[in-house]
Amino acid sequence: MLFVGFLDAQNAKDRMAGIKKALEGSKVEIIDVRTDDADHVRAQKNVEDTLVKYSDVACLVGLYSYNGPAILNALRAPTRPVR
Repeated sequence: MLFVGFLDAQNAKDRMAGIKKALEGSKVEIIDVRTDDADHVRAQKNVEDTLVKYSDVACLVGLYSYNGPAILNALRAPTRPVR
């Protein structure tokens, strides 16, 4: 799963293209791309929603600087179900 502020921003387009190119020929699949319009609260909520919907997700990738901390905070959240 990829997380980003804006899909139409050139830096986001470039980063997604780089990831897709690096994954070519692998068995890794990008489930979806979640946007948050640079809203840090929404960024964490996107991760939390992903963890519920895709409990077996293997990788969470943030493309903007605040996405990494949002991912970490969602993973550390006390309400996160343990698997």
